[in-house]
Amino acid sequence: MITIQLPQFSGKYEDWPAFRDLFQSLIDKDGNLSEVDKLHYLKLQKMKTESAPELRKILNSVYTTAGTLESIVRPISTSKDLFVFSVVELLDSRTRREWENAINDSPNPPTYVELERFLDHRLQTLEAIQPTKPDSSTSKSSKGGARTSRTHHVQKREPGSSRCSLCKKDHTLMMCDEYRRKSAAERKHYADNQLLCVNCLGKHKITDCPSKRLCSICAEKHHTSLHDAFRKAPVEKDIAQTVHVAYSLSRYQPSVLLATARILVADHFGNPHTARALIDQGSETTIITKNLAQRLKLARRNTSVAVFGVGGHKTGVAKGLVVLKLSARSGGRSVTSTAIILPRLTGYASKSVASTKDWPHVQGLELADLDPTSTDPIDVLLGADIYSSIVLEGLLKGAKLQPLAQKTIFGWILSGPVKSEDERRSTTTHQCTVGLPLSSLVRRFWEQEELPLSPSPLTKEEIKCEELFAISHTRTPEGRYVVRLPVASMLPDLSETRGAAVQSFLRTEKRFEKNNQFKELYENFMNTYENLNYIYLRIGLCSISGNPYHAPAGKKRKPSVSGWRIHTTPGRVHGPHPLWGRHPGGNPEKTRSDSSGKSSHEAVNLSQTAQLFDPLAPTIIYAKITIQSTWLLGLDWDDPLPEREATLWRQFQTELPLLAGLKIPRALAKGSASSLRTLHGFADAFEHAYAAVIYLKSKEEDQNLVITLIAAKSKVAPVKQVTLPRLELCAAMLLAQLVSHSVKVLNLHELPAYLWTDSMVILGWIQGHPSRWKTYVANRVAEIQRLVPEARWNHFQGSCNPADCASRGLLPSALVDHELWWKDPPFLHEPTSLTIKSTATTPEECGVEQRVNTMTATTSAAPEEHPLLTKFSSLNKLLRVTAWCRRWLPGRCHGDAAGAPNPDRNRCRPLTATELDEAEKHWIRWNQKTYFRKEISLISASSRLPSKGSLSGLNPSLDQEGLLRVGGRIKHAPLQFNEKHPVILPPQSNFTKLVIEACYRK
Repeated sequence: MITIQLPQFSGKYEDWPAFRDLFQSLIDKDGNLSEVDKLHYLKLQKMKTESAPELRKILNSVYTTAGTLESIVRPISTSKDLFVFSVVELLDSRTRREWENAINDSPNPPTYVELERFLDHRLQTLEAIQPTKPDSSTSKSSKGGARTSRTHHVQKREPGSSRCSLCKKDHTLMMCDEYRRKSAAERKHYADNQLLCVNCLGKHKITDCPSKRLCSICAEKHHTSLHDAFRKAPVEKDIAQTVHVAYSLSRYQPSVLLATARILVADHFGNPHTARALIDQGSETTIITKNLAQRLKLARRNTSVAVFGVGGHKTGVAKGLVVLKLSARSGGRSVTSTAIILPRLTGYASKSVASTKDWPHVQGLELADLDPTSTDPIDVLLGADIYSSIVLEGLLKGAKLQPLAQKTIFGWILSGPVKSEDERRSTTTHQCTVGLPLSSLVRRFWEQEELPLSPSPLTKEEIKCEELFAISHTRTPEGRYVVRLPVASMLPDLSETRGAAVQSFLRTEKRFEKNNQFKELYENFMNTYENLNYIYLRIGLCSISGNPYHAPAGKKRKPSVSGWRIHTTPGRVHGPHPLWGRHPGGNPEKTRSDSSGKSSHEAVNLSQTAQLFDPLAPTIIYAKITIQSTWLLGLDWDDPLPEREATLWRQFQTELPLLAGLKIPRALAKGSASSLRTLHGFADAFEHAYAAVIYLKSKEEDQNLVITLIAAKSKVAPVKQVTLPRLELCAAMLLAQLVSHSVKVLNLHELPAYLWTDSMVILGWIQGHPSRWKTYVANRVAEIQRLVPEARWNHFQGSCNPADCASRGLLPSALVDHELWWKDPPFLHEPTSLTIKSTATTPEECGVEQRVNTMTATTSAAPEEHPLLTKFSSLNKLLRVTAWCRRWLPGRCHGDAAGAPNPDRNRCRPLTATELDEAEKHWIRWNQKTYFRKEISLISASSRLPSKGSLSGLNPSLDQEGLLRVGGRIKHAPLQFNEKHPVILPPQSNFTKLVIEACYRK
């Protein structure tokens, strides 16, 4: 059958008409639905678990249904058995068991009063045992609370058991003076290197830390001495581009009228009392103030219910429960609800100054609250548990700032925005700041999981730049490329502006003659820039060919450059150079900027490192390692470096100009056949970094071998310590990515690729199937096999690995003269180098990362049968032998001192029916304890049986003789006890087979 999705009412007044119309269309006016189908929709859901909220829902539904039937003069007294049966069917198994125990002593059918009393007591019990979070203020102020039992364990400390791992003295790490002198970042760096727990500084992982203590400053899971190292990075200062957006709004804030009603509440003697109620659908239950409950003198039942408000914050604990009978002031039907007691409900007070006369749509209506704008306190809060019982059909809407009217049994209630007494206008300002965090940029230098992305499609401007490069680039005799700068549009013809520019420059010099102070400030400004090495002097004017472009400079009040000259030559565009004259009338001097004099801090170091390119991989990785070590110190971008790091960086900067003398051949040799050209890639890893490099080996026509460096790539190792074999695997994957990318870019698909590593473990991993290894290794091995499936992996000695220097890092001076990096490994020049085959053996170290398949097999021993059960083939013979044995056994126990049997008790008189019945019960009890031991233990402890157990559907129980019998509603049937509650026998027992066979023979 097709499932009909019924609409859900949101509880909002404005949504009621749409819900009503949709409900009537789907249910009331649907001719295909029978009355039985409609009753199915109205069916109350059965309790799934034993919980106080679900039982309260059942109890409230019982009260509501009973009250509704009484209000229409259809009391449940005429069909109380059916009503009780329907309610019991909704209970969970545990509650039903308690209900059966409660009415077990009475021979009469249960009544509605007994059911109501039982549900009420059961609800109190569940609420009492429900775990709630104790109130801190109450627990502190309580003097008569439970006593706390504390146990102290004292153990003699063995000498050297708490030896400091830093200074090797006999004290803990926290008591070490050398550890205390370190900064928080240095402490964390030491803890990471020593594999210490950052929470208790013990020698274990943080996931295995048994300590429950947290940081005393931020309550996070790290040691207090490491708090500053775990602090969030400070906000970047004046580095990222920032965008500010401000928005101001001035608007009128109206007041909101809540739905209130004046109702009658019956006291203990049935007398009505007027109270003001607030109808709140956001409350799960009805609440009454403590003052009103005391005034009504209603019977109070103890309870402990925690009340939570907005944001999940605990607002109080209810200590009492009463049953309220509510009705309208004009009479009519009444409703019954269970309410919890709180000292105070709400501080709601309307700020509206409007009168009901200002609302024409409510004129002539019988309002539930004659003065809805009153500031009288709220005595009762009617929640969602009773809302559906008081709301009637009827909804009226007014104009803007007029409340909504909803019809209820108490009258029409009003709610919604209304005109407020406070007519002040509020101003709201929003400010948004957007900046680029540079901390994310520096992490790119050592992010381990970075993968090369496919090139993105070029834009139109980028395509024009490539076309401009192809038609305009040239090379100087020194081998440098000269490229024309791309411009968005063609430059205008400014060849006739030279005279104007020169005249402007001469006028500035004449100002020097009239204003010596201006001249002095001007020269001091230029001299200061020159002394700071921001610019350097170039005597004379360079020759200009083609059409020179000139632009006069505007006059400036503060000292600055006096003019700019922009000139072009065919295929070249120069940027602006400041021109100025140190002596009036002399030739202007051209200056250029220089950044070598900048102070050392992280921002400058990062900028200079990013300008290096891949053939300088050993130098690049040296700079990256330095940046990473500086980053771990937790310095800000503009903070000066420590002396050690600053010394290393100054040495690096000093040697950088040595790289200008390098000449790197970028052209690839072209062999006559593909068999004479091969690709060779090398990978290596060290403690701080890993790298990969590719060479092209080709044989020229004169049989000379030419080996060319194609590309190199290096990465810093992750901050979290990784084993060296795993770093070697990362280097191999980096090599596979670099080879795959280079082959596609240079169109070298037909060339064979030989990839080399000095680790036998890596070869064993790559040669094995990824499913053999653990996740970390398996993912990278699978990626390597996917990127270079045809590559041949080989092993060679680590001393000949050119990638070794790229993984350790070299200063520029060492890189310039590094023969192994520039002139390739020597063994590649040998003819037998291509015949080296990769090993097929797998070293023992590979087993560390081998996936371990764990299989758990559980077996349960079958219960052993009693020998007598297998010895006899009929139940009658088994019972008679058992009865004779049971008659003889007491005689052995009560005989004389010598142990002789009593002749009076052991005479051969015929067996009685009682003895045979006891023999049968003996074997029933033995079989049940043998096969149903777990179930009997749970039933004896009043615990719930497993839902998937073999006896879960029989509702078993133990009788007075300890026999396990079938339970359930059948106990009310007019049958014998054994017929209503038959004993339960295991199907696999031999005794059960004898019983079945005996019944069959009868």
